[in-house]
Amino acid sequence: MEMITLKNKKPTFGESVKMGLGVFLLITGVLAMLSIVGFLPGIGLFLFGYLLMHFGRPKVAITCANCGGEIEARQGEKKAKCEHCETANPIKWTKA
Repeated sequence: MEMITLKNKKPTFGESVKMGLGVFLLITGVLAMLSIVGFLPGIGLFLFGYLLMHFGRPKVAITCANCGGEIEARQGEKKAKCEHCETANPIKWTKA
């Protein structure tokens, strides 16, 4: 299997908002977890912030080397799994 080389992509406005809001909620959750009263809500804020940061990363469309199907790879991932043929495509990221 050959490695796919992709360039890092600048995030769009929507992706930037998701990542920024995710960082804010993540930090707020950590600060809330430091107090006894806010521990459980802090866990929820922390997890929700982490998920927003994860899903807010820029995506790049690639084609599967095995079947030719289209896959969306999130920036920074080491591999992308094809939904059609279950093939893991290795990815190498370079700076733009």
